[in-house]
Amino acid sequence: RAARLEWTFTPEADMELAEMGVTVNLRCGDLKGGKVVLDGRELPLPSDPPARARIGYAMARTVRLVDAAGKVCAALTFDDPQGVLVQDNRVWGNENFSLRFAVPHEQPFVKGRTYVQAFVYEAACPFDLKRPDPVTVRAGADWIPLAPAGDIVPGSALDFSRIRGTDCPAGKYGRVVAKGATFEFENLPGVPQRFYGVNLCDEANTPPTCEEARRFAARLRKLGYNAVRFHHHESILVRNTGDPSGTVLNPEMQRRFDGLVAACVENGLYMTTDLYVSRRPIAWRAIGIAREGNLDTLAAKAYLLVHEGMQSNLFAFVRNWLGHVNPYTGRRLAEESALGWISLVNEAAQGEHVEYLSRQEPWVTAWKRWLREKKTRDPTRYGGIDEAFPVSADGSKGLKAQAYILFLQETESAFADRMKRFLREDLNCRALVTNLNGVWFPVAYQQCKEADYDFVDEHFYVDHPDFLERGWELPSRCPNVNPLANDSLGVQGVVHRRVLDRPFTCSEYNYSAPGRFRGVGGIATGALAALQGWSGLWRFAWSHDLTGVVSPERKALNYFDMSGDPLGLASERASICLFLRRDLPELDRTYAVNLPRALMRTPNPEFGKGTSTSFTWAGWYAKLGTQLGEKAPAGTVAAGTYPEIRTKPRGKVFADLGLAQTGDGDGFPRAAGGAVGVNRATGAFTIATPRTCGGFAE
Repeated sequence: RAARLEWTFTPEADMELAEMGVTVNLRCGDLKGGKVVLDGRELPLPSDPPARARIGYAMARTVRLVDAAGKVCAALTFDDPQGVLVQDNRVWGNENFSLRFAVPHEQPFVKGRTYVQAFVYEAACPFDLKRPDPVTVRAGADWIPLAPAGDIVPGSALDFSRIRGTDCPAGKYGRVVAKGATFEFENLPGVPQRFYGVNLCDEANTPPTCEEARRFAARLRKLGYNAVRFHHHESILVRNTGDPSGTVLNPEMQRRFDGLVAACVENGLYMTTDLYVSRRPIAWRAIGIAREGNLDTLAAKAYLLVHEGMQSNLFAFVRNWLGHVNPYTGRRLAEESALGWISLVNEAAQGEHVEYLSRQEPWVTAWKRWLREKKTRDPTRYGGIDEAFPVSADGSKGLKAQAYILFLQETESAFADRMKRFLREDLNCRALVTNLNGVWFPVAYQQCKEADYDFVDEHFYVDHPDFLERGWELPSRCPNVNPLANDSLGVQGVVHRRVLDRPFTCSEYNYSAPGRFRGVGGIATGALAALQGWSGLWRFAWSHDLTGVVSPERKALNYFDMSGDPLGLASERASICLFLRRDLPELDRTYAVNLPRALMRTPNPEFGKGTSTSFTWAGWYAKLGTQLGEKAPAGTVAAGTYPEIRTKPRGKVFADLGLAQTGDGDGFPRAAGGAVGVNRATGAFTIATPRTCGGFAE
């Protein structure tokens, strides 16, 4: 009736894990309507499937399972109190409950140390303990041995440094400048430049030694990258300083970061970053608000646009960070020619959090002040709008919602103006500036992208994990559906958010693991970016920890990190060839959507709608984007005027672009002069250029 069960875990390397433990799955059966008792605390087990999986969590030494009739079915006893998570898996179609017990530990899990999870199991009736037969996976004849290597032999076939299109050191030809829809170097005019890189997140921004930083930067160069993005870096830089404002730099972390910057410059890696991503801690009192605790990321991003104290906090951090002289380069990062681009605030477009903003006094005050000014200037239009904070950003809900979207647009423009003056005048920083790279995409923000910023930056993901219980923790799921077998032919909606007379970049993109379409993601995105004539791509990410930087051959697969994904890395080679080496030529036609200036500056029902159209698929056949004006720009094919073009029939788009219907692939012809084929029905993808060929099929 009882047995002691024990599991042991021995890490092969030091590692930080969110959790390691044991899960016990229990068939629902008679437990439906029963309960789990954790040291006397009762957690009812629902009779019917609930809306959420989590039933409860508690520290307990004993766990009793009680059925609907009140009978104790089983009991588990631990040596010491243990964290126990109780979960109902019926929300995912599984007819069971589960108990999860994490191994007690302190980070990191230490190499060679054995961790134990054990308990005594007592049943209501005798039982036999059956040990399952071992499951062994053996390599067959069709397997390919793959031993991850930490480096690339210089000059070998795998050394892609010579095809990147940029020289060493970064900044050799001066700063990156925007010329129309492309980037150039200021001292190499007339030569368009493209950039392909990776994101470095959290501790990946701080290699412990300069030698490790140099080795890592050289590895990226030999993989064919010519750019990096420093991301989620700020909390590392201010770690353990005891400063409640989160603006004082940790000298050791800054030294490490300086070494990485110098290594990037040496290896021809141009740099982009965000002034605010997720910096913490920032105490409420440190920004002048009499409140205990710290701002979370949602609050910090919201307050940055309208609150003087939060803006001053950002200025203080940026002065310390960009104004610091790097001892390895002798230059401030603000004046570093290799710092090509700055995004003001990562994924901070306000608008979707209307209810949240309505509870924030700085936003309520800003709205009232803005509305009063509008009423003074245009009482006919705005006089009937009450001062209560809006409840919707849906322009179809009426004039107040439309005015709210204009308020957001003008608030963004004012923020952009102040931030650019701070960077240019206070710090003498001439890096190109952007913002609004993700989260919410009303057509109203196209005005800001064109009028306020040097270039347009966006993010997109395929198979991004959906976290089922708590954010950024297992369990999770992803769609895992062929990304090409759809009406868009795999073209991502970001194509419509491009501004045609600005360079366009994606500083975050990925086809996330463990999705099985990661292999096609790289080659399809490289092909699309090449055809569209985009100017920059950054994979999200290379690594979120030091392992991917210092010892990538030991990196395990996770959602995003390329350093632990051999399939993703293989597809990168094709992307780099297609995009950086320009194996796939840029399309010679532009299908332009014009945005009437009056529409973009006046409240109207279309204001809050997105820029997407029914012809996203046309991204394989013509460059897509928008531009302010009453008609399409000269030299382009006119798609039409927003919003009328949102539902333009396929036949009319075919006629505009001179495309001929075919008898296969749902009627879509091959693109790029026959180089690219996408079959909507099967999701098959093929590409054939003189220097790069490949394909994908299920």
